[in-house]
Amino acid sequence: MAIPGLVLGCFNVFGHFVFRFLETEHHANSLHYNLWNYTDELALALTIIGMLLIAFSKKRHEDELVARLRMDALYWSILINGIIYILLSPFNIPQVYTYNLGTPLIIFVARFNYLLYFKKDLYIIRQLKLLPFKPWRIAAVLLIAACVLFMLVKISKDDNVAAVAFTGLYTGLFMWVFSRNKFEDELTMQYRMNSMYLAVLLNYTLLLIANFTLYGLDFVAIMVYNMVTIPVFFILIFGYYTLKNVRLQEQQVKGGLLL
Repeated sequence: MAIPGLVLGCFNVFGHFVFRFLETEHHANSLHYNLWNYTDELALALTIIGMLLIAFSKKRHEDELVARLRMDALYWSILINGIIYILLSPFNIPQVYTYNLGTPLIIFVARFNYLLYFKKDLYIIRQLKLLPFKPWRIAAVLLIAACVLFMLVKISKDDNVAAVAFTGLYTGLFMWVFSRNKFEDELTMQYRMNSMYLAVLLNYTLLLIANFTLYGLDFVAIMVYNMVTIPVFFILIFGYYTLKNVRLQEQQVKGGLLL
């Protein structure tokens, strides 16, 4: 599914190729309609579903090491994709939003297979290298708050300024995702991995739904929002796990005191 999807997507984007039988009427309103072709939607769906199946289907011999390699590759794919976007954002390249729909999964599949087939025998399960809690987490919160406030009050109508604010928002979210908590242990790291896994699955599930339900400028907005949805979902899910762990520890302490 992934290979035909990628090939069809390239033909559609660079050669404007479409399947005529996928053309249908799309009603803009009660009085007007226009023709809409679903070739690009088909290409995107095939690519994403195929990549998800490659990424998250078990190997014939699945063990703890393979699972850790998978989660390590997933975390690094989001890290590399984020760095690429931050570096390209000053150039204001609109295609970045289009390519971002599939690049995290492509990077993941490439790194996972590299680790699995070339580094598995030499691989040592190490802790992920994260930014220190101070000053990165505090700086991330301040940057996110400032950019969200800027976009809500619409201080400037200049598109370039708005793009800078959006990049700042993404950078703040990126710093939050890859910075440590105040207290970090092996269980916290497992929560991180699970949160990233669920965030990616949730992100692409919603993207596939939007792919066939939204059109034109509405889907362009989804492509823009897709830049930040994975870190936002991660922060929410990881926050839930962290709060749940804190409450569990409090219950254990209370139980120990009662004993």
